[in-house]
Amino acid sequence: MSDLHAYDAIVIGGGHNGLTNAAYLAKAGQRVLLLEQRHIVGGAAITEELRPGFNFTTFSYALSLLRPEIIAELDLVRFGFMPLYMRSHFAPMANGDYFLIGPDAAVNRAEIARHSKADVDGMERFEHDTARVRQFVRPLFDSIPPNLFSDDPADTERMAWLVKHLGNADKKLLHDTVRLLTGSIADFVDDYLESDIIKATICSAACVGIKLGPMSPGSGINWLYLSMGEHDGIGGSWSFHKGGNGGFTQVLARAATAYG
Repeated sequence: MSDLHAYDAIVIGGGHNGLTNAAYLAKAGQRVLLLEQRHIVGGAAITEELRPGFNFTTFSYALSLLRPEIIAELDLVRFGFMPLYMRSHFAPMANGDYFLIGPDAAVNRAEIARHSKADVDGMERFEHDTARVRQFVRPLFDSIPPNLFSDDPADTERMAWLVKHLGNADKKLLHDTVRLLTGSIADFVDDYLESDIIKATICSAACVGIKLGPMSPGSGINWLYLSMGEHDGIGGSWSFHKGGNGGFTQVLARAATAYG
């Protein structure tokens, strides 16, 4: 038991969250011990050799929701962080046609117009309004919810900030936010677009990781959450890591080890 006193913190579990916490604690000068029962760290974000010579990302596969603050604060690029931007979305159709969008805005407008000229304007309005909602809710990710029954000045300050934040939003923004947080993504998209293939491409992201369809209440908040991914400052984008997600957690492991 005396050896345990050599550590300021013990992190149980070497998944991506455990590795991130260990790296932050070690960088802050804490003596950290991370415990993992498996032969490999990474938790659900691992890449394994399932067949000789072939490596697969077996569970979590995308890197889209990694906060850019973590990349910068832990200096992950120095330890081999190498995201690969998912540049396009492709949706095939039963009649042999398709819908394909990528990083070029002009090409995207032409592709949207090929399916629906009205949806060119509709897509711009949709992207504008959803970007406002993302910008509005993003600060809540890093804020501690205030305790309504606490006399702690910190809770009073948090409540004052929250009231001010909500008060700065116009009615349209609050309406869109409530609709996405409580309703279905299909209902929301219907207000902007008419082409089924374009709507299906957008709505498909709402079904990732949940047992709901795009017409179900609750799909809106899932779509909003997943759309908050970011790659090199590009909001709503997805990326993968070189070598799979196991490559990313090995970057975290190297960072945690280097920081102590």
